[in-house]
Amino acid sequence: MKIMIFVLLVASNIQTCFADEYEIIFSEGAYSFDKNKGYSDLDNKYLAKVTIKKNGEIITNDVTIRGSTLSDSIFYYEMWNNETNINPPTDDDIKDIFIKWDKESDISNTDVPPNLINLINDVREIIKYLASVPVIKSGSYEFTMGCHKNGTSVYGHPYAVRIKGGIDEKEPYNGKIDSTNLIDGGIICTINRNSSFKNKCLANGVNIHNGRRQDTYKDSTGCMTIHPDDWEKFYSRLPNPYIWAKEKHKGKLTIDRGPNTKTPIDSICDPAPNTTIPSINNLNVK
Repeated sequence: MKIMIFVLLVASNIQTCFADEYEIIFSEGAYSFDKNKGYSDLDNKYLAKVTIKKNGEIITNDVTIRGSTLSDSIFYYEMWNNETNINPPTDDDIKDIFIKWDKESDISNTDVPPNLINLINDVREIIKYLASVPVIKSGSYEFTMGCHKNGTSVYGHPYAVRIKGGIDEKEPYNGKIDSTNLIDGGIICTINRNSSFKNKCLANGVNIHNGRRQDTYKDSTGCMTIHPDDWEKFYSRLPNPYIWAKEKHKGKLTIDRGPNTKTPIDSICDPAPNTTIPSINNLNVK
């Protein structure tokens, strides 16, 4: 009898401690921008379909979860959708946006009065600086469960997904699942410059949390966001941080911005991802 009880306890413990593998997939462009609804429409801000898998099986077939892999920037939201685009920009599009902006910033050979050239250039640099909100590359990332901004933010409650990255600027994570020494909230390569990270193509503390409901932005400075109406449907499918750590679950995030995106694309800062970008005309912008 004692042997039978012991066997049952061991079997129960093994089942409890079994590590599951979760995968979160953001498929950008699964939903199109509806120009009839405007920029502040909730659905227009979240054009990615979010799917969650557990041990290879989809566990979100019974719900619809919308999200976004794009942070808040007029460059790839209002200005992008103001034209003929109904799908979110790909990695290549985001890179091209900033390359073209840099080229178009030179107005020295135009008919603009000389006394206005410096002013216009300064205004353009300020706009570019404020709009330089980082976007991480398409690809695969590892994640764990934790708190967004150590629980001090109004978003990401009761818990959030934390993306792993490199330990320092010399070894940033670039979207390939072949790296070691990854840490929670570590440094990740981005497509464009990050005004909050010394204007380098790097970011850290990248998470997945619920986004803003009002206005045209999502309150994201680099994080993935979930449609606020879908937030509970999203986080409730994932173990809380205590269970995640105790049972040693594993997490993979896949960002898919369409078949035309190279994976991983070069950053605008390449060839060296840790290269410091020159200061923008010595502007003291905070």
